Amino acid sequence: MKLSKHKCLSLKKGLFLIGVMLFSLNSIAQTSDTQQYNELSSALDGVFQIQMVGIRNKPSYDTSLLVEINSKQKQSQRVVFFYKNNIRIEVLSKDKVQNGLICSQDEKVIYVNQ
Repeated sequence: MKLSKHKCLSLKKGLFLIGVMLFSLNSIAQTSDTQQYNELSSALDGVFQIQMVGIRNKPSYDTSLLVEINSKQKQSQRVVFFYKNNIRIEVLSKDKVQNGLICSQDEKVIYVNQ
């Protein structure tokens, strides 16, 4: 089956429009993820501490960790859990945060031997 030049141009235009639409949807999803990360990061500022156990790397984390921290924070109990192999997270209780006890910027990431 041979396509005429007109049909080829229409097909190319259609594929181009589909590509533009997919790119736009991907950009919207990335913006939404970035916005969610920024909002959670701001809301949880000072609430948790990243403890690098036995390693000196800089920590990297995404929105899923912030969502987990937010869901694990208790009203009156401190929570500690492991994120990945050598990264321990300490989450302050809501009561402590309301009373002004927060992790300062200098205490956000600490390096420990065990």
